[in-house]
Amino acid sequence: MNQSVNGDGHYRPFEVHYGYLGRRWAIEIMATSFEDAEARVRALAFARLGGEIVLHVPVAPRTGWLNRLVRRLLGAAPEEISRG
Repeated sequence: MNQSVNGDGHYRPFEVHYGYLGRRWAIEIMATSFEDAEARVRALAFARLGGEIVLHVPVAPRTGWLNRLVRRLLGAAPEEISRG
């Protein structure tokens, strides 16, 4: 996953609204600006569902042995753990 950023380089949450079965729903995406958020929403047309998230394990990136232990125990790829 490309981690490059623009502007101030900080990701902020943006709310995305959509309609489904006559109701209004929302999801949150992280982006560096409103324009970046709009581009990410356009990219959702090509998105595919990856599966249900059943557990979030907050581990700071590059924490050495702890990060490796959690990855090994969960069998997760490094980018899945370090996204936070």
